[in-house]
Amino acid sequence: MSVNSYTRGCHLLNHDDVIGTRRVSYILYMPLPNYQLWQKDWGGALELYPVQLNKDGQFEPEAVPSKSIPPSWNQFIFFEVQPGKSFHSVEEVVVGGEGEDGRTRLSISGWFHAAQEGEEGYVPEPPTESKSSREQLVRTLSSDPFSGSNIRLGIHIHRLPRLHGRTRHYRGRRARSCRYRFSLRVSQPRLPEKTDYAGSRRAFRQGIIP
Repeated sequence: MSVNSYTRGCHLLNHDDVIGTRRVSYILYMPLPNYQLWQKDWGGALELYPVQLNKDGQFEPEAVPSKSIPPSWNQFIFFEVQPGKSFHSVEEVVVGGEGEDGRTRLSISGWFHAAQEGEEGYVPEPPTESKSSREQLVRTLSSDPFSGSNIRLGIHIHRLPRLHGRTRHYRGRRARSCRYRFSLRVSQPRLPEKTDYAGSRRAFRQGIIP
C-alpha cells in the first residue's frame, strides 16, 4: 500500500494496474479537510473506462470514461485487476495550491495479490491472450521504427523568476533565481530499409509519420 497526496495539477494517466500478481486494487479516500465535503468541480475523481478491441485484437480503453467517482471521506473502493480491461485514471486536481486552505486529495491505495507458487492457496492460472497496458506500451515502442531518435533535451527549472539578472524579493526574502540543465541522449533514428531518407525525415517533421 502507499499514501498518495494529490494537490493542484496532480493526476494519474489511464492504465489497468496489471503488474505481477496483483488481483484486486483498493483505494481508501481521506480528502482534507475532513470536515468539508469534497466538491466534484475540484477534480480528483476516479475515472473508469469501457474497453474496445483494436486492430491487433487487444482491448484498449475508449476515449471517454463511463463512470466518474469523486473522492469522499472514508469511502472505500476496490475493483478486480484484469489485463487490458480494468482501465482507470485520476482526474486532474484543480485545488490545493500553495497559499490555499490545505485542500488535498489524500488516499491510501494498494493491491491484494494472488498466492504465488509455494504459498498456501496457489492455483496455476491459464495463459491469457489479453495484454496489459504496460505490455501493450512496451510492444508499441519496441516495434516502432521511429522510436529511436537523436535528441538532446535541455530542461530549465526556474525556482524564482529572473529579472534582468537581479535578485528580487520573494515573501520578504531576497533570493536569486536558480537554473538547472539536464541533457538526455538517446540512440540514432532507425529508419526502414529502402526508404527515402530525406523524404522520411520531412514527413516525420510535418507529422505525416506519427
